[in-house]
Amino acid sequence: MHEPRPPGPHAGEEAANSLETTLTELFAGVEYAVLCADESRRICFVNAAALALFGCRENDMLGHKASEFYSAAAQDPSAATWQTDADTGQGYRRSLWPRRRCDGSIFASQTLLATLRDPRDGGMVYLELVYEVKDWSGPSQVLHALRRTVFDPALTYEARRQALLEFGCQHFGLEYGAISEPDGEELVVAAAVGPGRDLQVGQIFKRGDTYCDHTLAQNAVFRRDGLSCERVAVRNYGGLIELGCYIGCPVRTGDQAQGTIWFAGRDADGLFSRADLDLMVTFARCVGEEIAIENGIGGLQRARARLAHGESRDELTGLDDRAGMIRRLNDALERRPERPEQALSVALLAVDQFDTLDTRHGQGTGDTVLRRIAAICRDTLRESDHVGRWGADEFLLLLPDTTCEQARVTIERLLQALREPPGPDSMPRVTASAGVIEAAGEDSAQIIVHRADVARHLARSKGRDRVEIG
Repeated sequence: MHEPRPPGPHAGEEAANSLETTLTELFAGVEYAVLCADESRRICFVNAAALALFGCRENDMLGHKASEFYSAAAQDPSAATWQTDADTGQGYRRSLWPRRRCDGSIFASQTLLATLRDPRDGGMVYLELVYEVKDWSGPSQVLHALRRTVFDPALTYEARRQALLEFGCQHFGLEYGAISEPDGEELVVAAAVGPGRDLQVGQIFKRGDTYCDHTLAQNAVFRRDGLSCERVAVRNYGGLIELGCYIGCPVRTGDQAQGTIWFAGRDADGLFSRADLDLMVTFARCVGEEIAIENGIGGLQRARARLAHGESRDELTGLDDRAGMIRRLNDALERRPERPEQALSVALLAVDQFDTLDTRHGQGTGDTVLRRIAAICRDTLRESDHVGRWGADEFLLLLPDTTCEQARVTIERLLQALREPPGPDSMPRVTASAGVIEAAGEDSAQIIVHRADVARHLARSKGRDRVEIG
């Protein structure tokens, strides 16, 4: 796999106009497979995840037709396969097709296909994000109905999760269904189905008040029914709902636990079968795949914006994006030998408990907070300073001609401005943690950012809402 190369003296222009550089910066390290094909549908870019998924070496894919990696049935539109293919109306097509690995084996996949313009010549390129669909377990009639729900391309991400919960409640004959996300010793309800207002999105429960605590601790399907009720105490979900029966499963993307999907009812009579337990694993896989696909859609949108505008900007905040800040940092390091006495400080700042903002305060709250931080940085920093969005909740600040102590004072001002009441709207008060370092000797950009990140983690470990010097 091509590794990202440090930009040279004129890398700003070259990177902005290079398809390969843009794709590498956006997709080299992601967990899902990415392939790009040129106008003749020959593959011109693959990431490490694609090589692993298809069981190939880079030379086995680059220059080959993309159609070689579909099964023969998928290449024949008249074949009686389980394929679906539909335009989502969001700038990409979502397809369910059988794919072929290099060893000839066939696997089920979901594919997001987007068309982009190559900035070098204006030609059309095809970007594919490929996700393997694991084998599903459960009664065939149930799985057939579930497939229609999960793979309906007309549904949004939120609507798809809601439909999955409604399907599960109907199948199990239970009143409540939810997807919960862990936040320390608490669980936040990210999606919910239930009568009245007992269970709602954004509700927070202590893990010890829930059966999800057992599910996460066991990292496997957990049930409470007529067979196991005597061994597991009734959980009351913060005193709001007393649930007698429960079946839940952890939701994962890759190796990371994202939360739980569960269904429950007030009565403890009845038993969950082996098929029910297997079906819960399928439900959890569906939710995990949807989370991964939603992340991929964000990658497609960033790629389209980068290639369309020929610039390295974060669409949400208007700041430099990660690639832009890498170029600025490398440029600053290249100029250092000319003025070795000039200090150069770098800070990495991250919003505290960012992952819970949308579930606690409503969809879009996290985006609003990020835009507010960008505005505070513009108002606080000097014209010679630079700030960019480094990650989902992270900002990298480049402070030339600034010692580490001076940088600490600057970051303290930023954190204090963030602590101020956000205004008359309903935006929540948030805090951030930051790490500050001063570039030393022959430090590379990678080492500098790593040092700042270590200091940022130290700030979080000491209670958040503070700055630490590395």
